[in-house]
Amino acid sequence: MQNHSIDTRRASIIAVPVAALSAAGCGKENSSSSTTTSPSTTTAPVTSTTTSLSATTPTPTSTPSDRTSVTVYLISGEALGAAGRSGVAATPARSAMEELVKGPSESDISAGLSTAIPTGTRLLGIDIASGIATVDLSNEFGSGGGSLSMQERVAQVVFTLTQFPTVQKVPFRIDGSPATALGGEGVMVDTPQARADWESMTPAILLESPLPGAQLTSPFQITGTFKQTITFTGAARGTATLRVFERSAEDGSKINVVSIPVTI
Repeated sequence: MQNHSIDTRRASIIAVPVAALSAAGCGKENSSSSTTTSPSTTTAPVTSTTTSLSATTPTPTSTPSDRTSVTVYLISGEALGAAGRSGVAATPARSAMEELVKGPSESDISAGLSTAIPTGTRLLGIDIASGIATVDLSNEFGSGGGSLSMQERVAQVVFTLTQFPTVQKVPFRIDGSPATALGGEGVMVDTPQARADWESMTPAILLESPLPGAQLTSPFQITGTFKQTITFTGAARGTATLRVFERSAEDGSKINVVSIPVTI
């Protein structure tokens, strides 16, 4: 079993948490530490201090009906990490790819996210049919970097496109021509790529919701390589840090910690 917690802080640089909330949940699928037992939800009271927050919660804004939320997959350390974007509702896959090649935002960088996709990479086209999303990228996509960088950028594209139920696999084109291998290391993409082909690029805990910068209300659901509902009460409004972690089977210490900034 794994534990997941949300630590609320007066500011991200303050070491002592204002409040803490914990709940039990299951581990990563197909992991040796995972379990098929349905996760239980534990609700704990959250207490706040009288100290004012050093950052205020932004006023929520409505999303126009022609916009939708999409996810782009960036790099956290040497594995995938997710970030949120706003896209065109009519063409969410294209919007997600356009946002992906732009690279990480300032808030993404603050959350420790980067990208393996080279600067200058352009989306030249995307065609979705029968569960296949054929993506055409400019030649910058295959330039620079070693084998790990090539694997990371391919995984970024595959996970970004396969978030949509209409896409299961992704063939690559470079400047309009079918790609068989990328870079001098020869990372093979000669067949349509699926998420299962790039599971090695996922971290022990892949947090897909909530995403960095999300505004949380109680209850909220954590999803990714697991699913868990968290309930909290009485928390001061403002900047917070969401921490998701696994308990070590050896000594109970926190391992595989994922931290993202949120507001409550």
